Amino acid sequence: MKNKGLIEREQKMSYKNFNVAVYCPVGNVNEIQDLEEFDRRFALLYKNVKLGRAYLECFRGMEWATKEQLLKVKAYFESKGIATSGGITTCAADQNDGFNSLCYSSEEDVEILRKAVALNAEVFDELIFDDFYFYNCRCRKCIEQKGTKTWKEFRLEKMKYITEEVVMKTAKSINPEMNVIIKYPQWFEVYNETGYDLTTQPQIADTIYTGTETRNPDYAGQHLPKYLSYFVMRYLESAAPGRNLGGWFDPYECTYNLTSYLEQGYLTLFAKAREVTLFCLGSLIEAP
Repeated sequence: MKNKGLIEREQKMSYKNFNVAVYCPVGNVNEIQDLEEFDRRFALLYKNVKLGRAYLECFRGMEWATKEQLLKVKAYFESKGIATSGGITTCAADQNDGFNSLCYSSEEDVEILRKAVALNAEVFDELIFDDFYFYNCRCRKCIEQKGTKTWKEFRLEKMKYITEEVVMKTAKSINPEMNVIIKYPQWFEVYNETGYDLTTQPQIADTIYTGTETRNPDYAGQHLPKYLSYFVMRYLESAAPGRNLGGWFDPYECTYNLTSYLEQGYLTLFAKAREVTLFCLGSLIEAP
């Protein structure tokens, strides 16, 4: 049975065959104080792109948006006919190397996740996890709990528990109509080593999403070929047929050539994405 979030998606597309969304990190959400001033900054994007959805993030790197702020920004977008969903990025505060997940061996971090999910469920009928929903912590607690298991075994087992018992149970207990989306990154070669499980996770969550970002193939550390935007979209479609809701890309490390940014969009749509998410609001609107 389809939940309210999925039914609402099918009723509205900003373009004939697909929808366009914009993702708003918590920092962008919290910056929206003066709505008239923000409306001026938002005007160029709103005028040129038929936005059908805005993802409003409540948590990232230990920064929070309050329920009141989320409701304020939600009302603004919906007044323009733009549907809203929630968002969470499960990264830790210390981002010296850029990629540190929450520690799911720590009850404090588990409670942070539970609180973020609950906040989303109170405000929205849908939430998406940015692709920091991986697990790469190697702290002493993790090492102790891992025991003789491999990191792959430990992380897959831990993330299955977190997804079932923390994320889904919390969301559905507050809002039974909640549509929970897990976004998967492009680096599919190491999914299992970081707790992503395409066998069980897409069956636990309601739907999934695809990261279709690419980078400058000559200089970027991730070494992501341009055609990956197409390939990974089709690959993840096979993991959750009919429930892979869209592709998500950004303008970073590909601005050496404007066509390289646009190719992400072309390839995402050629791969039959139902929705394209532009990351992120702060990079796409006029500076204050």
